[in-house]
Amino acid sequence: MKLSLIFMCATILAIGCASPPPDVVEINTIDAGISHSAPDDSLDGGVCDGGSNVWRHVSSSWILTDPKIHLIFWGDWWLTSQTGKSEFAAEAQAWNIMGNDPSFYAPVQEYGVGVGQFLGSYLSYQDIANGPLTEKVIQQEVLNEMRDGTLPQGDNQSLYIIMLPPDTQSQYDIDNNFGGHHGYINNFTYALIENHNNLNFVISHEIYEAATNPDTSNGWWGPGGETEIGDLCEGHSWSLDGYSITKVWSEAQCRCAPN
Repeated sequence: MKLSLIFMCATILAIGCASPPPDVVEINTIDAGISHSAPDDSLDGGVCDGGSNVWRHVSSSWILTDPKIHLIFWGDWWLTSQTGKSEFAAEAQAWNIMGNDPSFYAPVQEYGVGVGQFLGSYLSYQDIANGPLTEKVIQQEVLNEMRDGTLPQGDNQSLYIIMLPPDTQSQYDIDNNFGGHHGYINNFTYALIENHNNLNFVISHEIYEAATNPDTSNGWWGPGGETEIGDLCEGHSWSLDGYSITKVWSEAQCRCAPN
């Protein structure tokens, strides 16, 4: 899928799921246009906020200080062989390496994120329908998979990365021309990744932003409330363990990091 996506953030509110658990009353999502156009080189060594408070942050806000990452693959497409082994195996291997590498978390430690851990990959929802899925359907499926034991129960440090097959999209991403987004429901965070050729870049983008702004409103976000730490460095990448992933904005260094 060719991406030519508008770089912006958005927040939507919806009524919680009608079936258990009953404490689901608010659903938020935010982010993430993924554009692979030429990067703005002025961001490297560019201007910081200069004390103008364009970065917004509530000091007591929810941050993933101990990220627990789970990778969830929906649909049996992930078992097909594209590069000599299943796509499921390839991505699971990549994130078992990167998600357990302390260097992966170093660029976001200035924002209060600690060294996390990759806890597992899951192949589920084999009969997923083609076409667009509403956010409510996506969130209900995650809750159902926790309830039936397919997925472990989440807590406020959990991040579930949902990988969609090529013929299935999020209606929210379609409507906003996004490559993925992150949000929360109950007390855990999730991210939805559209299927295209730069998965590791988008996954890392969403991990970094979900970790630093899991509730989509009180963590680190700005300038002007329209961007998060990955957005200012869109198009800037670095190599970790042989994989290309996104840089993030470092307010401490006043540049995209790592160098």
